[in-house]
Amino acid sequence: MLNELITIFFFSGTGGVRKIAKELEKQCKERAFQTDLYEIDSTYFKLDANEIDENIKKSRYIFVLFPIYAFDAPQPIFQWIEKTKASNENVIVISVSGGGEVWPNIGTRFNYITALEKKGFQVIYEKMMVMPSNCLVATNNHAAMWLIKVIPEKIRKIIEAVLSGKSRRTKIKRKTIFQSWISRRKKRCS
Repeated sequence: MLNELITIFFFSGTGGVRKIAKELEKQCKERAFQTDLYEIDSTYFKLDANEIDENIKKSRYIFVLFPIYAFDAPQPIFQWIEKTKASNENVIVISVSGGGEVWPNIGTRFNYITALEKKGFQVIYEKMMVMPSNCLVATNNHAAMWLIKVIPEKIRKIIEAVLSGKSRRTKIKRKTIFQSWISRRKKRCS
């Protein structure tokens, strides 16, 4: 594992996904991986795209993390796909939501994974992580504390599953595809 590269890309609107990405980076480094962490924000698109694409080609795994916004991935995450060169690298997609693994949120990953696969990436693992809700309904303080406290354990389990070769893909149902179509249409109208 020493000197193998893991590249992590993330978008974080309010800081929750950043916290998860930093924990992922920390645990990868503890396992002796070389780790590159990129926050997809306004400064990211000013970086040398060729250098980033070279890192992607060298990576054993690429992690992509994002929060769910209006039942879809945020626009900067889709912009990242557009600007990234085609690759057949192994990708792990982690979406983050206050609602958890419910069908509208699964549709979110379906849209994003479809875009990744059209670009040539091999999505080998997908997972939803639950963080305290900060939209519409607030999570009570006690529950929020526990959701944050278990982040290291959840990340440990994801890393162990990926390193052991476990594949995790969600079976898509018709209502998930319908929901993903609705969220894409909604984005075009706004």
